[in-house]
Amino acid sequence: MLFRHRLHIDEPLESNREYSLVNERAHYVSRVLRLQENERLELFDGSGRGYFATIVKHSKRTTTLQVHQVSRVEPPIAQHLLVAMSLLKGQAMDRAIQQATELGASHVMLLTSERSNVGFDTKRLANKLAHWRKIIIASCEQCGALTIPTLDPPRRIGDLIAGLPSTTRRIVFDPTGPLLPKSLVSDDYVLCIGPEGGWSSAELDFFNSNDFAVNSVHSRVLRAENFPAVALALVQHALPN
Repeated sequence: MLFRHRLHIDEPLESNREYSLVNERAHYVSRVLRLQENERLELFDGSGRGYFATIVKHSKRTTTLQVHQVSRVEPPIAQHLLVAMSLLKGQAMDRAIQQATELGASHVMLLTSERSNVGFDTKRLANKLAHWRKIIIASCEQCGALTIPTLDPPRRIGDLIAGLPSTTRRIVFDPTGPLLPKSLVSDDYVLCIGPEGGWSSAELDFFNSNDFAVNSVHSRVLRAENFPAVALALVQHALPN
């Protein structure tokens, strides 16, 4: 059962307890969603469980919620899909992260590539990461996901494979490659998606020398911000049920 309204709570949830929302989150529930006292919604804390809850009361800056029993439990992830995407400019990055979350990425890793032309100082990067995490949470609230994808700060492509299990299947998307196979084996995947200007020849050499399959998804060139959604949809369609 999917509720019309779902809300993430940034602390562990338990049945038969009250929780309080303050300031911005309380405003969102009372003024944006316009939920009234005794109305029901679903809460989740990102651990894979959802909970029935009701609005107890609104005050000026606080909303009190009563959590009841577990509403649903998300099945364990059959295949972990790590999306490693190059940094994009402005709202294009926001939309790429949003769509990757909605289409089932379990892990989002940001990459600095030769043609991304995006960079941040330490303070601005911290603000951007907080902003992108809010987008991931809002996307989970919208699509009904109960597990929140991990978000990694930008790293160089040369550091991409550090920590990747040897069993993780590796795909890099580039128009020069053949179309993605219509059938894939059941396994964990890392999907690498380039910037607006595409991968450099040196980057493609790196992928080829590190056991990445080079594939494309369409005969036409897609916008970089839309690519994560298309790639994830095709990969999941190709995986066994």
